[in-house]
Amino acid sequence: MINSALALFADNGYEATSISDICEKASVTKGALYWHFKTKQDLYSKLIYGILDSYLNDIKDIGKEGYDTIGYLREFTKETFISIEQNIKYQQGFRLIYRETQLDRSSELKDAILSLNNSLDFSDFFNKLIDNGDISSSLTGRQFSEMYKSMTDNLVLNWFWSDRKFKLSEWGLNYFDYMFRLDLDKEKR
Repeated sequence: MINSALALFADNGYEATSISDICEKASVTKGALYWHFKTKQDLYSKLIYGILDSYLNDIKDIGKEGYDTIGYLREFTKETFISIEQNIKYQQGFRLIYRETQLDRSSELKDAILSLNNSLDFSDFFNKLIDNGDISSSLTGRQFSEMYKSMTDNLVLNWFWSDRKFKLSEWGLNYFDYMFRLDLDKEKR
C-alpha cells in the first residue's frame, strides 16, 4: 500500500490521488487500507514522515566524533546522490516533498517539512572544518551549511527536471569539490 501510494502521490499529487486509486494500484480493498490508516491524509503524512525519518537516520552521525572530516562529508554526499539515482522510492519521496513545499496552502505537513529543513544546520560541523583548515574561512559555518543544503537540493531538482540526463552522483561530487575548493592545495587557501 505504501509503495503504491507513494508512486501515485509523487506522480499525481495529493489532491488528484484518490483512495480508490491507491487501493486499485496496491490490489487491496478500502477496508484493508483503512485498517492501517485512518484517512488519506494519515497515509500521506506517514509517507512523508517515513521519508524524513529515513533521511535523518542517514545523516545522524555528521559532525560526531570520528565523522568530522571533509572526506566523510564528501563520501556521505556521494552516497546520498547514488541512493537517489538508484532508488525509485527515494526519487518519489523527494518529488513528493518538493511538491508539498510548493503548494500555496498551509498544512501541518508542509510546516513539518520546512521546520525540518530549518533544523538541518551543519554549522558546527563546518566550523570544525574551518578551524581545522580543511575548508576556506571565507564563509562562516552557517553560510557553508546553507550553501551545502542549497547545492544538494537544487542539483536533485535539476536532475529531475532534466529527466535524469546527467549522472547525479558524478555532477554532485564535482560541485562539492568546487564548492569546498578541494582542487586547491591547503597552502593556497
